[in-house]
Amino acid sequence: AVSRAVRFPSRADRNLIINTPFFGVLGNDAFRSEDVLAYEIGARGQPTDDYFWDVTAYYNDYSDLSNVVSIGAPFPQ
Repeated sequence: AVSRAVRFPSRADRNLIINTPFFGVLGNDAFRSEDVLAYEIGARGQPTDDYFWDVTAYYNDYSDLSNVVSIGAPFPQ
């Protein structure tokens, strides 16, 4: 099977602003959609009534993932 999923940026991803003495969160208008293309292949067999086997392999190809960037020291100095 091949599947594709997209996570579109929310309002918070683009516009959120939080400032505290310990951390800050700042949205970004340039935030892009995150994409994943997922591949799955598998097989199943039952050679006898008492025994069966199942094998599966997965591969996920992610693009445009967001990340958290730390600016400065984590605590006020």
